Amino acid sequence: MEFQVLGRLGYRTGAAWVHPRGALRHRLLGVLLARAGQVVSYDALTEVLWPVEDDAPGPPDRAVARLHLHAHRFRQDLDSPDRLVADRTGYLLQVACEELDAARFAELAAGALALDPQDPSRGDLARRALAQWPDPWGGTAYPDLDIPLITDEAQRLEQLRLDVTEVLFDAEVRLGRHPDVLADLERVAAAHPLREPLQVTLMQGLHQAGRPAEALEVYARTRRQLVDELGLEPSEPLRRMQEFVLSGRSPASPTTEAEHIEVAVPAPAQLPPVVPLVGRGPALEQLDRALSGGQARHALISGLPGVGKSSLAVTWIAQHRDEFPDGQLFLDLQGYGPAPQQSVDTALDRLIRALGGDPAGLRDTEERVATYRSRLAGKRVAVLVDNARTEEQVRPFLPADPGCVSVITSRDQLAGLVARENAHHVPLQPLGREEAVSLLRSLVGANDHPQDDSAPGAAGANGAEAASDRLGRLAERCAGLPVALRVAALRARDANLQDPARDLATAEEDVLDLLDLGDPMTSARTVFSWSVDALAPADARLFTALGVNAGNRIDVGGLAALTDTDERAARRGVGRLVRANLAHLDRGWVHQHDLLAAYARERASELDRPERDRMVHRLLAYYLERVQAVDAMTNAGQDHGLFRDVREANQWLDRAAEPLVALVERAPASAGRAVTALSRDLGSALRGRGVLELAKRLHGTAVTVAERDGDLAAASTAMQSLAAVTGKLGDHVTAEGQWDRARELAIASGDPVRLAVVHNNYTNPLMFRGRFLRVWGHLSLALRLCENAGDGARAQAIRSNVGFILLLLERHEQAEPVLRTLVGESAHADARSFALRNLAMLELREGRLRDAEPLILEGIELATQISNHVLRTELCSLLGQTRFRLGDPVAARQLLLRALEEASEQGEQQEIGLCLIGLARVEVTDEPRRAVARLEEALARARREGLRETEFRAMLAFADVCDTLGQEARAHGLRDTAGAIRQECGLPAVQPYEAW
Repeated sequence: MEFQVLGRLGYRTGAAWVHPRGALRHRLLGVLLARAGQVVSYDALTEVLWPVEDDAPGPPDRAVARLHLHAHRFRQDLDSPDRLVADRTGYLLQVACEELDAARFAELAAGALALDPQDPSRGDLARRALAQWPDPWGGTAYPDLDIPLITDEAQRLEQLRLDVTEVLFDAEVRLGRHPDVLADLERVAAAHPLREPLQVTLMQGLHQAGRPAEALEVYARTRRQLVDELGLEPSEPLRRMQEFVLSGRSPASPTTEAEHIEVAVPAPAQLPPVVPLVGRGPALEQLDRALSGGQARHALISGLPGVGKSSLAVTWIAQHRDEFPDGQLFLDLQGYGPAPQQSVDTALDRLIRALGGDPAGLRDTEERVATYRSRLAGKRVAVLVDNARTEEQVRPFLPADPGCVSVITSRDQLAGLVARENAHHVPLQPLGREEAVSLLRSLVGANDHPQDDSAPGAAGANGAEAASDRLGRLAERCAGLPVALRVAALRARDANLQDPARDLATAEEDVLDLLDLGDPMTSARTVFSWSVDALAPADARLFTALGVNAGNRIDVGGLAALTDTDERAARRGVGRLVRANLAHLDRGWVHQHDLLAAYARERASELDRPERDRMVHRLLAYYLERVQAVDAMTNAGQDHGLFRDVREANQWLDRAAEPLVALVERAPASAGRAVTALSRDLGSALRGRGVLELAKRLHGTAVTVAERDGDLAAASTAMQSLAAVTGKLGDHVTAEGQWDRARELAIASGDPVRLAVVHNNYTNPLMFRGRFLRVWGHLSLALRLCENAGDGARAQAIRSNVGFILLLLERHEQAEPVLRTLVGESAHADARSFALRNLAMLELREGRLRDAEPLILEGIELATQISNHVLRTELCSLLGQTRFRLGDPVAARQLLLRALEEASEQGEQQEIGLCLIGLARVEVTDEPRRAVARLEEALARARREGLRETEFRAMLAFADVCDTLGQEARAHGLRDTAGAIRQECGLPAVQPYEAW
């Protein structure tokens, strides 16, 4: 397939060219080809297709949908749908170099420009390059597309065409072929009267053609225009050509080089000192491939302040010094910092002098750029342009000679340099933990085998591990930034601390104060401030808002709520922060490195308290609305229009949970209602996901807030949720006290339904501990309270537990109608999934395995839909039991192993025990020793956690294993003990169904 952008815009898969007529298709094709091989964001494409607000097809989502439609139609015309790739951020058009006329042209042009002027093949190569254009002397690249994403590329191609045109005419005239090109040369020279090399070649061609008067007229005309329009006299080559024509020498022996004596100038060596690097091998290799490998002549290193951009650039050039014998130039543009930015003219004067030139008499920036590049012509020089803020700052200093390279460093991503100048981008990240620890160890002189104060007299491996942990914590405080790590190491050495890693890693001092030596060039706070102060006011406000958010992660919609702006504007602002390396964006969520987040919080603390409180209130309202929408969509199938589907809703909640809890913990006193509402609506989702510590923090905060505000009903709800989590985490004593407190609060609130809920929920930990008769009593009381209050919905939820306790009490005939009714009546996904689990357990106990399996599979699907990972794990375990009893031990073992892994991650002790029991039954035939080990572990866990039901089930399974091993006496004893425990639970001593 071929693509065309020179003179006309189009493509073809066969013989016929396709030239899009519609403006939208024309723009879409142009942008994708201008950025071929790169992802173009959906935002950028929609702005290109609908540049005027009035033309936009409604909200951003609708615009993206329209974009997908146009992209789909375009994809159908391509030779393969895989050419146009869509990812989560934008579209990428895959085009090989030989398939695009502009790429072929650029490659041939570079070859022609690199050849010596005396090389006879130079003209042929230039002609081949220009042959890529339908009209070598006319037309434009990307015609009729005045789009910022394209104009820079179009101008670059036009400039390159003029350069190659000059090469072609010069080569042809040198070879005496002036009759063949003179007409075209006159046409092009007339179109570009201020390009002096063209006028020089035209004068030479006219003189060789025996037309000296016309050649002198060219000189006179060119001089008039230079003086009138630029205030400049003709250049030396043009004046020498005039003298040559006037001399009357033979036209066959022209010379454009006057004899002169060059004064030897030492090659500049301006690099700053090299700093030893750690962990930058991959980045250096990337620069090697790009610059030494010939892929690019310019490299851009971007990243956070203090990440080591300049050190990396200096090191690479120093390592390749032999490749640049004509010198190494260094220029600090002071784009960020306390000093005013250096003017382009001043910087160019310095570089010209370093290259042996005299800038005196140069009248403007354009003349200085030309002189600077002329000085670099034919040389091999490396140019380091440091601390740049914008592309326009950098461009005058980029060498044009193919023997030179430039390395640019910036806190901004400077995408324009990548797009227009083909700069190779190296985004530099902070050091990883191991690399940061290695750097700290080398700087502070940490002993590999220090004494561990926590264990007097114990050295060696444990001491070394403790020291490494302390260095790791210090590295984390420094966020992996090399400059921060060096400052921390210097503070440690200056303080002469016995164990600097420990003392600084655990210091209560604010991390920004810790990393402040009074030197603005190394202070994290000061260095960050230069970047933030350079932002536009709206973007600086966005950065400060990130500090108001306590969790260091927020989605774009939440950031819009914080700043009270629309989401589209927030997304654009985030894009600018990302380009400035002041934030990261990952699938719609914004986060920062720890040090930068600390600085954002410091900036946020300077806001007035009322303003901060208003911002937090808006964010809490935003979160609450979405949490409730997730619950409505996953459990009831209700679409609030905030998420596309259940999967997206659950993914959002998974990512929102931690920053949301962090925000709740730091919410202002006036946000009490939002805090308790989030505890109520989010708590069950967190427990279902198995993130118990997070749920504990949420409910603990809600209890404190509700009791402070005197909201007894909310306090009771939050306290019982906290009690449930505390018990799950194994602290049963504390949990028992919390349940008592929840009942007291419910009674004090005067709400009988609230009290019924406490009694109902309290039965869950009692079930795990085998107190089935007490469970029956609490459920009976809860059911009576709800029925007296006329709360039918609550009564139905309690009946679900009634059916389950009947099942556990092995009253299967009573349980079955209740459980079947609940499966039929449960409409919400959450309630139905539990009802399916309960009925499946009954079917398994009754031996109706084929009836149990579809119930379990539907339950797994629903539990996955609502992201109740704990219930899904339990159902997978039940499926493993079913498959084993149906004669498929291999599938059963895989299911049980996966369930065991998930239960271990969730900390679900009862489910861990049941999985171990199931695995023992599956493995006893082939691996009896492993089966015994699993049962011993299950028994130990059950006894430690007080899980009496799990304990007797493990004993019964153990007894069956002992029978298999021929240990009848031990089996008999185990069954007797299990029977006694069963009776404690309110069950008959002998289990009436097949043990599991």
